[in-house]
Amino acid sequence: RAPLTNRDHQVFTKETVQVTPSNKAEVSIHYRKYRNFPYTATASFRNSEDSRTWMAVEKQQWYINPTWTSVLGPSTTLEARGSFGVFELLATNPNNDGSAAYRDLATSIVSGGDFHAAGDNRRNRHQAKVDLSHFIGDGGAGNHTFKGGFMYQVTPMWGERFSQAQADHAEVA
Repeated sequence: RAPLTNRDHQVFTKETVQVTPSNKAEVSIHYRKYRNFPYTATASFRNSEDSRTWMAVEKQQWYINPTWTSVLGPSTTLEARGSFGVFELLATNPNNDGSAAYRDLATSIVSGGDFHAAGDNRRNRHQAKVDLSHFIGDGGAGNHTFKGGFMYQVTPMWGERFSQAQADHAEVA
């Protein structure tokens, strides 16, 4: 009943530099911007013929991944990695004229206007990981690699929810 418009733009780049014979640095960057209208998972032409209820979803993502690798001797390697992810999720109702929404309780079909809690909902993830590997060769008991590491992660989440309808029409029946 309505055209689906999806736009998906992605860019990826990676750079590796051998800083010294025993040290290597690497960074990769991935960017994605995606827009889907009408968004079919929550409100779209699938549950309402009224285009004022249709939601558009736009996602913008950045992933930056630096890595440092050092050879500390003939048997020992140190690797430090990071991952910084920024994820923005914006939901809007581009066709909403500010009218109130109504839901038919028998069919759950929504009409009249917006009834979603749209807004900006950022979900970020940042990680750091350090590994130390040491190889012990034959000594009568075979070859072994011992590894130890540490990982830290923080996932801040920021959300803003607001009604798209005008204040005097914000009722949902």
